[in-house]
This record gives sequence, structure tokens and C-alpha cells, in this order.
Amino acid sequence: LLLLLSVTYSLAGIVIASLTTSHIIWPRAAVAVVPFVVTGLFVALLFERYTARSGFLYAADLLGAAGGLVIALLLLNIWSPFTIVYVLGVLIAVLALFFDLPE
Repeated sequence: LLLLLSVTYSLAGIVIASLTTSHIIWPRAAVAVVPFVVTGLFVALLFERYTARSGFLYAADLLGAAGGLVIALLLLNIWSPFTIVYVLGVLIAVLALFFDLPE
């Protein structure tokens, strides 16, 4: 599932960048929603698998979101949004290769 998450971030960035310039935002928004759906599925599966630790998972999710916001704002001063999406996709792919959740 982490590999799928990595692919959706990368493909969404490529598709959004390749869409012709238009004043209509809906095609870009429809493509951009896909990584969020896959991320939500991943988090929901974590909560389903580890119900006993759901309080800890929820706290980690909130702290991760807050930290991600701060990091994203800092990175936007350095890179373009598309570069950040690609780097995030590569980072998630590396995590998918080396990170295995215990059963």
C-alpha cells in the first residue's frame, strides 16, 4: 500500500503538470484528490489493524500533520510544489521498500 501511495503522488504530479493551462481548476482538483484518498485508506487500515493503539496512532497522525505543514511551508521557499510532490513520492517509495509493518 505504501508503494501505491508513492505512485499516486508521483503520477498526480505528472498529470497535473501535463494538463493544459486552463482557467478551469476541476480537472487538476480531481487528479489531486487521488493521493489524499489513498493516504486516507492507508491511515484507516492502520486504525483497523491496530485498534488497541488507536489513541497513539491518532496523536501521531495529528503531530505528523502539524510537522508536515511546517516542513511544507519551509520547503516551498526552496522548491516548487511539483518538486516537493516528486520528492515526497520518492521518500514514500523508499519507506515502502524498507519499512514493513509487523502483523
